[in-house]
Amino acid sequence: MVIFQQMLGFLLMMAIGLAARRANVLAPEVLPKASALVANVTFPCMIVASFTGATERLGLAEAGTAFVTFAVVVAVVVAIGWGLPVLLRYPPHLRPAANLCLWLSNIGYMGMALLGAAYGERARVYVLLYLLPSNLMLYTYAIWLLRRGASLEGRAPADGGPALRGLLNPGVITTVVGGILYFAGFSMPGVLLEPLEALGGITVPLAMMVVGAQLADVPPSAVLVNRRLLAFCLLKMLVIPVAVLFAFGPFVADRDLLACCMAVLAMPTGVLVSALALIHQPSAAQETTGIVALTTVMSVVTVPVVCAAIGL
Repeated sequence: MVIFQQMLGFLLMMAIGLAARRANVLAPEVLPKASALVANVTFPCMIVASFTGATERLGLAEAGTAFVTFAVVVAVVVAIGWGLPVLLRYPPHLRPAANLCLWLSNIGYMGMALLGAAYGERARVYVLLYLLPSNLMLYTYAIWLLRRGASLEGRAPADGGPALRGLLNPGVITTVVGGILYFAGFSMPGVLLEPLEALGGITVPLAMMVVGAQLADVPPSAVLVNRRLLAFCLLKMLVIPVAVLFAFGPFVADRDLLACCMAVLAMPTGVLVSALALIHQPSAAQETTGIVALTTVMSVVTVPVVCAAIGL
């Protein structure tokens, strides 16, 4: 019930964002600035506050187990991501983008809030640990995929600069620094922690409103009549998470770690996928935007179903 209530709350925030977009409160020119505010200010504040304000401390052995578990789960999903677009008959130049949409989930914004409310602080810490390798993959492997797609259609990528430069951004930096402070046992003084927590608390509502506002630019007809898109999203949001979690569940004794793996697999495709596609492979932007939109709406129903199916 807690999971469903949280997902319903996300849906309400998106609906408010959609209404604000229709009323021109969140105008098109405002959305990039709102997204930048979330990515570069409020989300880093949430990461630092979560790491330095955590009362639940994981040992290095537990963290090592978590990293190995994440690596195996992501490797399986990435491998599926290479075969699934072929099975669904995606054009070769769109297959790398489809792979990206399968494994890059919205765990930072939605997953952290969901697991914190449903399972507690320990689950949130696992999400924070996952963000480190996830962010590294986002600015290296994810960009390589999109550039590969651009090259397969016979054109140079829209941005030919080095992908590694993207690692020097507030999200990655605060994740690394926050992780170091966490394992060093550092606790933020209350006079600094409280404003950081307040700023971080803006992240989820604002991010969900921006997602809702972006849905206004996605024609429902273009999504609902696309059988390939519907099949991809159903497999991504329901079939693959349940199958992988059933396979790995018996080997993951830590319930909070299993809940984090659930979020990695069952959360909708991350909103950054569309932004990266616009930069590195514009021809894939429409497909990725459709996947982001449909998986986000579907998640209100599919995430509770996945949790119920695996007994979380």
